[in-house]
This record gives sequence, C-alpha cells and structure tokens, in this order.
Amino acid sequence: ILMPTISGEGVPRIISRLSQDLLPTLLGGAMFWPVCDFVTFRFVPVQLQPLMNSVCAYVWTIYLAYMANQSSVSNT
Repeated sequence: ILMPTISGEGVPRIISRLSQDLLPTLLGGAMFWPVCDFVTFRFVPVQLQPLMNSVCAYVWTIYLAYMANQSSVSNT
C-alpha cells in the first residue's frame, strides 16, 4: 500500500492492485514457506539452519519483486 501511494497512485488503483495481487501472493507463500521449513528442519544441520532460512527469504523476496513487477507491467 505504501509504494503505490508514494508513486502517486490513487485509492481505487491501489484497491484494484490489492484485489488482483493479494490472493496469488498469499497462496504462493502458503506453498513456499512450509516446503522451506520442512527442508530446513529435516535435512539441514542446526548450525546451518539460519543460513538456509536466509536463502529461502532471499528467494521469497525475488518472488515478491517479480509479482510486483508483473502487475505493473501488465497494467501499463
């Protein structure tokens, strides 16, 4: 909500983007994070688990950036 407001988008446009992007992003997270947690806690040694979690968070951030870019590209 903050980034579109800073870029000057109006409230109707922000609501439209939320309704379009929120559910796919939440579902993506609901599928991604349990797999990361399973792999981390089942196969990764304890001393490397923080590193694995950081790698998962990095991949998740890339996914979020991709989703944000997809919605802005498709609407221009």
